[in-house]
Amino acid sequence: MRTSLFAIATVVSACQVQTCDLDLSGLSFGGSDDVCATGSESSPLKSIDVELTPVLLDWFPSGAETDVATGGSAMMSVLLDGTPSSYDATSLDSEVVAIEAQDGSSATLQGITEGDACIEIYDFNALLGGVLVGASNLRSVVVVPAGSASERITDDFSAFAFVAGDLQIGVGYLGGYADSGPRLVDLGATLALYRATQTDWQTLAFPSATAGSYTIAANVGSASGSASFDVVDRSNGAHELVRFDGDLPGFACFAALTSSPAFIVGLEWSFTVDGAVASASDDYTNCVAIPRDGVAHTITALAGGQTIAISATAQ
Repeated sequence: MRTSLFAIATVVSACQVQTCDLDLSGLSFGGSDDVCATGSESSPLKSIDVELTPVLLDWFPSGAETDVATGGSAMMSVLLDGTPSSYDATSLDSEVVAIEAQDGSSATLQGITEGDACIEIYDFNALLGGVLVGASNLRSVVVVPAGSASERITDDFSAFAFVAGDLQIGVGYLGGYADSGPRLVDLGATLALYRATQTDWQTLAFPSATAGSYTIAANVGSASGSASFDVVDRSNGAHELVRFDGDLPGFACFAALTSSPAFIVGLEWSFTVDGAVASASDDYTNCVAIPRDGVAHTITALAGGQTIAISATAQ
């Protein structure tokens, strides 16, 4: 099977890039720098992206492998310079991934059984090339931040809790042949959580959520699973604060954790720098700028009833 990637970010990619022994022209996958194969220099199509259902959750990397869930469906689009382009597609391995329907710039794929299928892509009867699209059984279900999360969240964290209130909760589905993936797509996935409403195939709206432990039931393709998470009080829900992420020069970023530990999404943060009140960064509510003067500064962060103080120098 193919190697999968696993981290925290936004995914708008398809599967890991592989060639089907076809003549491709700069065929790549949404957000990925990999090239499936190199075709003729005379080809008018220099850059094509294949997008397997946009997946707007801030958890997976842009290069993460994405498969169709067995028994589930996904939408595949071909993008030319970022714009959906009309095409025809044929599956050479319809016993693994079948094409249910085609409508101009998109095709509906059905996962049949675990494996890889070569999908040929045509433009006006001219073969552009082929891409491998995988199908995988559901292995596990995970609760993740939805796209509305305002914090900086990196792959230091893989479990999440939420602050009581009106919540948007993301749900990720992982495949059956690796501990960390691939990520699965099923446009027909159903989610159940008491007092919550499913808003799309991977997101729940949970209004007026109160502190406690909850479990989401998921039906994905031909399989089912569940995932649990905690909701905590805004004023005292944190067990500890930690600094993380040395990859954001000039900023100090912090995480509030439960005792499990899980990253708490949705807390209000406040900061001081050398005793003076400081504002959070424009991009992330859990990060604050370090003065760029080459001097060590004392930075204090407060969230969820906990405090942490560090000494930091801007890099």
